[in-house]
Amino acid sequence: MLGYVLTQLDLTALAWTAGITVVASLYWVFYLRPRQDSRWIITLPEDQQS
Repeated sequence: MLGYVLTQLDLTALAWTAGITVVASLYWVFYLRPRQDSRWIITLPEDQQS
């Protein structure tokens, strides 16, 4: 089904989606992942001390 949907979409939309995905992946690999101690830290309310 996914293959059918992909063949029916406009190539421009697919190219934009692929480009955004590549840029986001490169950002994660080269910027966020090496700095995981100081970037993209997700905390829950119970993790924070009062």
